[in-house]
This record gives sequence, structure tokens and C-alpha cells, in this order.
Amino acid sequence: MSMPGFVFHFHCESCNATSDDYSVFAFWSTFEPSIVLPTWSTKLRFWGHLGATLNDDDRRAMESDRNLMIAFAESLSSESITVGVPKMTEGEADVPGVDVTPAPQCPYCGAECRSIFGYPPDQKKPKIAPNSAAEFRDIPISMADLSVRSRRISQELFVYTLGQLEDARSRFASHPRVTESSVLEIDKVLAMKPKE
Repeated sequence: MSMPGFVFHFHCESCNATSDDYSVFAFWSTFEPSIVLPTWSTKLRFWGHLGATLNDDDRRAMESDRNLMIAFAESLSSESITVGVPKMTEGEADVPGVDVTPAPQCPYCGAECRSIFGYPPDQKKPKIAPNSAAEFRDIPISMADLSVRSRRISQELFVYTLGQLEDARSRFASHPRVTESSVLEIDKVLAMKPKE
């Protein structure tokens, strides 16, 4: 996992939208060759994370050559989704900066977003009010009002929608860092699913 506090978020000054947090380090685990990169989609209107497990040689190559990591992200991007690559830079007033390639776009209004070092300010999440069980399954997990711990565990399990969370509930509950309150929090979100 990334060192605590080494995160960033996107902020759109045009529509005031803010993303969840992302690790500044694409390879957030020192023990595994897992890569997690920020994603966004103006077509599908979401911010997200892309997670993949690489082999050790590919990890070493990408860690030593940023251009190789950017080429990897470009190969995964499409007209529906863009995959970015973060890099910590010198900031101002002793606060690091973050450069993301390519420049992020707001999924809601399409404007270019700022990449800001640190956690996003606390915001109320939109109320989840699906009309059907199928609609519930497609809701991005970022829409749920989850704790940082629950969001991070979900990312580690590559869970990005409420449907995936429902399917991975037992894996989530048995995760070594999960707490009883995290399980209760997840169950509360899953209880919002409409009856079929």
C-alpha cells in the first residue's frame, strides 16, 4: 500500500466536482507487482481506478522508465475511458505537486481538472437511489459514502461498482485489515439495493 498521505485528487474548477483520492505512486505495494492508475470518462461520466497485476520484470521496467508506463496507460485507454499516470513534482509552500499524463478531464462537464496533492475535502456523496437492482449493480463504488479504509480495501480487491462489491462481500469481510465497522458499513450500502 502507498505510504499514508501520499495521495492526490482531481478538482474541476468549472463545475466544482472533486474525485476520490488516488495514490501518487502507481505501484502502491512494495511487495506485489500491482499497478493502480487513475481513470476518468467523459462519455460514461465517472472517475475511477484501473488495477492490474503485472509480472516482476514489467514492474521494474515501468518503474525505471516513465515513458514506458505512459505507453502502457495509453494502450489501455479508449474513446470511452482515459487512463492516466501520476508523478509527484515540486509544489509550492512545501506541499508537493502532482502531474498526471494525460491532463485529466472532468467526467461531468469535460473541463480540464487540477491534480491536487492530498486528500479531497469532505463532501457529501450524492444519495444512492437506484430504481432497479440492475441499476444498483452499475453504480460506481465512489458514489457510496464509504470510509477511507473501506475504499482502499475495495481498490485492493479491484471492486469498482456496487454489483462487484455485492459479489465480493465475503472476500471483503475476510480481508486481513477489515474491521467489524467496515463490514457493517458495506452491509448498509448493500441494503440499499432494491428488491428484484
